[in-house]
Amino acid sequence: MIKIINHFLRLLLKVFPEYTFKYLTARIYRVIGYKSISSKARIFSSVKILGEVEVVIGEDTFIGANTFIGGGNCKISIGKNCDISSNVQIIGGTHEIDVLGDRIAGKGYSEDIIIGDGVWICAGAKILGGVTIGEKAIIAAGSVVNKDVESYTVVGGVPAKLIRKLK
Repeated sequence: MIKIINHFLRLLLKVFPEYTFKYLTARIYRVIGYKSISSKARIFSSVKILGEVEVVIGEDTFIGANTFIGGGNCKISIGKNCDISSNVQIIGGTHEIDVLGDRIAGKGYSEDIIIGDGVWICAGAKILGGVTIGEKAIIAAGSVVNKDVESYTVVGGVPAKLIRKLK
C-alpha cells in the first residue's frame, strides 16, 4: 500500500506547475520517505530524486527545474541556503570498468556527495560521487565536478578546474 501511495505522490508532482508549489514539493518528498529534506526548501515539482539514496536538503535551499538527484545506495547532503539551478545532475552512482566482462560498465557502486552551505550550482552542471563542495563555492554552468571543491572558490569546465578564489 505504501508503494502505491508513493507512486501516486510522484505522479502528482508531474501534474503540478513547476514553480507554483515549490514548498509543497519538499513536503511531498518528506511524505514519500525523504525525512531529511527541510520543509523550508524550495524545490520545483520537476525535480527527480531516485534510487536508494539518503537525501538531506537544508532550509532555504532552492532547487530548479529538471534537476536529478540520485544514483545508488549513498548519501547526498545539500546544505542550507544553496541555489541549485535547472538541469543539474547530482549523481552518486557509477560503475567499475570491466574490460573482461560482457559489459564495459562493470559492477555498480556509489559514493556520497556533500554540498556545503550557501553553494551556487549553475545550470546544467554535473556533480559526481565522492565529491565534497565547500561552503559558498560557485560551480559554473555546464561543469562536471569530479573532485573536491574548496570553500569560497569558483570552478568551471569539463572537468571542473579552479577559475578563481573568492576569499
